[in-house]
Amino acid sequence: MTYEELIAENQRLRERIRELEQENARLKGLDAHVLSEPETPVYGLRRAMNEEEREEELQRRVALFRSLFRGREDVYARRFVSRDGRSGYSPVCKNRWTEGCNKRCEGCSIREFALLDDAAIRRHLHKDATETDVIGMYPMAPENVKIFNPSFDVTPARYKSDHPYLKEVDSLALANTQLNLQSAFRNCFSKTRKKCNAFPKYKSAKHSRKSYTTNNQKGTVAILENAIRLPKVGTVKAVIHRVPDPDWRLKSATISQDSDGKYYASVLFAYESTAAESAPNIEICTENAVGLDYSSESLYVDSNGDRGSHHKYYRESQNRLAKEQRRLSRKIGSKKGESKSSNYLK
Repeated sequence: MTYEELIAENQRLRERIRELEQENARLKGLDAHVLSEPETPVYGLRRAMNEEEREEELQRRVALFRSLFRGREDVYARRFVSRDGRSGYSPVCKNRWTEGCNKRCEGCSIREFALLDDAAIRRHLHKDATETDVIGMYPMAPENVKIFNPSFDVTPARYKSDHPYLKEVDSLALANTQLNLQSAFRNCFSKTRKKCNAFPKYKSAKHSRKSYTTNNQKGTVAILENAIRLPKVGTVKAVIHRVPDPDWRLKSATISQDSDGKYYASVLFAYESTAAESAPNIEICTENAVGLDYSSESLYVDSNGDRGSHHKYYRESQNRLAKEQRRLSRKIGSKKGESKSSNYLK
C-alpha cells in the first residue's frame, strides 16, 4: 500500500469514528430519556395505554380474579397485623371502630359487613398494596354450601384433550393421584398438625417409587385363579399368595415396581367382623403364666429369676477373628494391586 493510500484509509477511519461517536451520543440521550420517565403507578400497565384502554384492562383483570377465586360477595375478610406482630384475617365491617362497636363483631348490634366490590379487589391487586390491603374470601355460601369453583374443582379428565397420553391411563389412578396431591397440600399448610410437611415436590423418574392405585368398580379389579384383572391392563398372570374369603369386598389395588424389575400388587379388602368372632375361644391357664422384664445384662429376666441367653457373638469370637485376619494378611493377594491367590480366596 502506498503512502497516499494510507492517508486516504486513515481519513476514512476517522470519519467512521466520528459517526460512531455521534450515534453513541444519540443512544445515550434516548436511554436517559427512558430512565427519567416515572414508573406507571397502576397495576403495572403499559404507559402507552390511554385512559379507556387502561380501564378496560383493569376490568378484565378484576373479572379474571373473580373467575379464578370464587366466594361469598356479601362479606369478605381483610388481613390485619397487630402491634405484637400477630397477623390474621377479620371480616370487614362498615361500622368498625364507631360508637357502639364491641370490637369483636360477634353479637354486635351495629354490625354491617361490607360487600366485596371491585375497589377492594383493585387494592388487593395493586403493586403498592400493603398487608392491610390483602383480602380473604369465604368459599362457603350463607347456607353452608360449598361454592363450586370450575377453575380449581376439576378432575383429571379436563386435561385429556391437551395431553392425549392421559387417555391410556386408568381414570381412577389419575383421580387417586389428584387426591394424594390435595392431601399433600393440606398437610403442608395445616396449622393443627404437630409437624407440618414440606411443600410438595415433583416425583423423580429415577428415585421415586413407581406405583399407582386404582379402585374396584363392579369387578374392574378381581383376583382370579392364577391372575389378576386390572382396568386398562386386562388379565395379568400373577402368583396369588393368599386367597380371600368369599364375603370379602375388594376395595382397591396398588401396583408397584421394585428395583429388580418385578411388579407387585397389594390388594385391599374390607370385611365385617366382630370382636367375638375374631377372638378364638381359648382358656387361659394362670398357673403357667410368667412375667418377663427387660435386662441390660441378658436378653430378659422372668418372674422366677431366670435370665435368658444373650450371646455376644462378636465379643466371643473376637480373638479368633483377629487370628484369621493375621493369617489372611500373609497370603498372596492381600496387598493392593496384587493378584489374588487360591489360598487367599479360600
